Amino acid sequence: MGAGHAHPLYVHGHSRVHQLAPEVKVAGAVAFVFAVAVTPREAVWAFAVHAAVLAGTIACSGVRGRFIASRLTVIVPFVAFALFIPFVATGERIRHVINGQLVADWSDPKPELCETGPIGLQLHSNTVPQELHFRGLILTVDPEDKLVTVEKE
Repeated sequence: MGAGHAHPLYVHGHSRVHQLAPEVKVAGAVAFVFAVAVTPREAVWAFAVHAAVLAGTIACSGVRGRFIASRLTVIVPFVAFALFIPFVATGERIRHVINGQLVADWSDPKPELCETGPIGLQLHSNTVPQELHFRGLILTVDPEDKLVTVEKE
């Protein structure tokens, strides 16, 4: 243990935050992420409280703001996506149509619990790298009861 830490992400410090047991730090991080994740997006005041808690923790740790900012640049694309692409679904019925064929038709058994939220387009994991492209997506709010597809060019 005499060699010390040489990893570039390691920050040596003697603050109260640095002196906490590793288990406490992990539990605190998990609890904070959970609290942010379950906060309704309409509760802007709660996100201000989250930001204040985060800023207070950083201030107590004595870690330089520039060091934190340089590590946060990796999340900028995710935050931009969340802020600038607010797709919203309404109603309790979801239908997926691919190439003119209905592939899924689902109605929520408890429509009173349905809330407005984002639509996520995703590709599930695989053992090889994959790339997924979407073209001609049509999003209709409260559509007529008919299937719509994009004609081939």
